Amino acid sequence: MFWRSRKKAIKPQTVYQTPNDMRHVLTIYPIGSVQFSIALLKVRMKNMDPQDKARAKKTLIALHNKVYWDTGHAYNPYFH
Repeated sequence: MFWRSRKKAIKPQTVYQTPNDMRHVLTIYPIGSVQFSIALLKVRMKNMDPQDKARAKKTLIALHNKVYWDTGHAYNPYFH
């Protein structure tokens, strides 16, 4: 009958799978550490295009020196 509600098909939920490179880095460094971020960027740099690679290098320098690289208004001696 038309007044009965239609049962919607239940869609399977996708479960997040941790990538292998992240799993490997997690065995060495805790996830919240600067060393984890540096190691993960270094592992993933080989798969990046040139524009992303340049941004990753700036990020690595910023992580090593504990400075922001994209302030836009302040002079940063590491990136000029």
